[in-house]
Amino acid sequence: MAAAVFITHSSRDYKQSRVVVDILEKNGIGCWISERDIGAGDNYGDAIVDAIETAKVMVLVFSANANNSDEIKKEIALASQRKLTVVPIRIEDATPSKAFRYELVTRNWIDCFPDWNQGMQTLVRRVSSIVNEAKPLEDMPPPRPQPKPRLQPAWIAAAAGVVLVAGAAAYGLWPRPPVTVAITHHEAGGNVSGLNAALSPAESAADTIDNKAAANKSAAAGGDRADSGRAAPMPGPAPAVSAAKPTPIAVADTQGDKTAAGDNGSAGNRPAPSPMPAPVVPAPRPAPVSPAAAPKKTQVAALGPVVPVQAIAPSAKPISRKPVPAESAAPVIGTKPPPYDVATPGGQIFQECKDCPQMVVVPRGTAILGSPSGEPGRQSNETAPHSVTIDKPFAVGRYAVTFDQWDACVADGGCNGYKPDDNGFGRGKRPVIFVSWNDANAYVNWLKRKTGQPYRLLSESEWEYAARGCTKADCPETPFWFGDIAPDLANYDSRYSYEGSPKADHVVETVPVDRGKPDPFGLTNMLGNVQQWVEDCWNADLAAPPADGSAVLSGDCADRVIRGGSYSDKPDALRASARAWDAADDRESPNIGIRVARTLAPGR
Repeated sequence: MAAAVFITHSSRDYKQSRVVVDILEKNGIGCWISERDIGAGDNYGDAIVDAIETAKVMVLVFSANANNSDEIKKEIALASQRKLTVVPIRIEDATPSKAFRYELVTRNWIDCFPDWNQGMQTLVRRVSSIVNEAKPLEDMPPPRPQPKPRLQPAWIAAAAGVVLVAGAAAYGLWPRPPVTVAITHHEAGGNVSGLNAALSPAESAADTIDNKAAANKSAAAGGDRADSGRAAPMPGPAPAVSAAKPTPIAVADTQGDKTAAGDNGSAGNRPAPSPMPAPVVPAPRPAPVSPAAAPKKTQVAALGPVVPVQAIAPSAKPISRKPVPAESAAPVIGTKPPPYDVATPGGQIFQECKDCPQMVVVPRGTAILGSPSGEPGRQSNETAPHSVTIDKPFAVGRYAVTFDQWDACVADGGCNGYKPDDNGFGRGKRPVIFVSWNDANAYVNWLKRKTGQPYRLLSESEWEYAARGCTKADCPETPFWFGDIAPDLANYDSRYSYEGSPKADHVVETVPVDRGKPDPFGLTNMLGNVQQWVEDCWNADLAAPPADGSAVLSGDCADRVIRGGSYSDKPDALRASARAWDAADDRESPNIGIRVARTLAPGR
């Protein structure tokens, strides 16, 4: 899909980049972002080249993270070959590496970290002047002066003065329209993932920036043998439903205790005889920077309050998002599996060590996996409906592996000592992210050593069997185990609808693993929150999946399958049959987590 602006950034800066995109699109400037605009089955490299060749301008979201991205360097080089204008914005006080200084020596940087609002206003003007080939807003003539009043008697002049003063005061308090944003990302390793954000406006004195409707964007999730499969592409910005009361903007400065606050604005849009001050755009919170790349002292713009964006023609009446409820009942949790019973109905929960994940016994059964050809959102890499028989019960993690559990592994000398970043979402009971398939296996190996038991990853068929929660071949073939998807049933980008499902406001981040409704097997967030690694090698055309549910260990084993959809995906990516892939050694996705399995057998 062609767009005027190509946005390039580090995956770790996706939040801030997305804010930039939302602002540009709210001002009527279409953007291209890989997470959102690379469709399922598209070739990742071709999609990047096509988007750059059709763009009029490239916006580089620069930070210390971007300094380490070879992908960004390639894209800038391609933009230079195409003589495409590159507009770099710095979201933190980071010095460009030699490679970036060479490429960008002639560029005019926009520094957003000292004053985010002013930086965004400058960016909108500059990009608008390039895209529309129009005169930049900074160069527009000032408002035409009002004609001088004719001389009147003194008392009339005094009364007129009072009226003029009152009018000027009222004009200064008149509500201004909101401004919002969005963008795309790239990172070495190629995985793309992200997040949507839209912020509420505050006001500042500046030239007017027209508030136009956001461009209609859509992207498919899942992925073929292209980077689109690496993590389901990030959905584009879709406005939310109700306006939030604006709050002052705080700008963090690690070199001093400085704060900047803007006046409250309004969502109203009223014509005025002369240009009104432009709304101030809240600053996003930059994602954490790795210690090796971060400068000793960094001045960063703080994340402003989240506000809704105008929604894309909803197919159903929007609703306010309700928090996904946590489980209420406290089930009995054993310290070891129940006695082995091949005919067990399942549902028993056990936890074999204090820091081990809770496991749920899943019963044996036969189920129809895959998706029918007419299922909305179906991708070509999905299998046709086929019968799979799981002939023995096995255990599956009740939840995705948490940061607490991962950190316990590291503290115990396991997991290769790797401590992944939390992307600003928080640690604790939230699912661990930024972990590769190799990391998932390192965690499984630690569990094996810790317990002496056969922990492992699920096979792709086992995962879908568990996600559907049905042991009968005549179960209805529905995309989701709970029937129609809704914002209170899963954590996904609920600003988008699936076959008329309700829309809602959405803060794009993970939630604690126990927040959600368990499926019929007792497993929480199999669909949504984070995608999950499985054992299988990637095969874009899996014509004959194993009938016994075992893992496929042939094909492209440098890449591995991921399942489940995530907090940042559109609802069609959460369908039980949706498939995606990523490189086995890729740690760059904030969308992918881990769920483990355990083999059950007599005496174990």
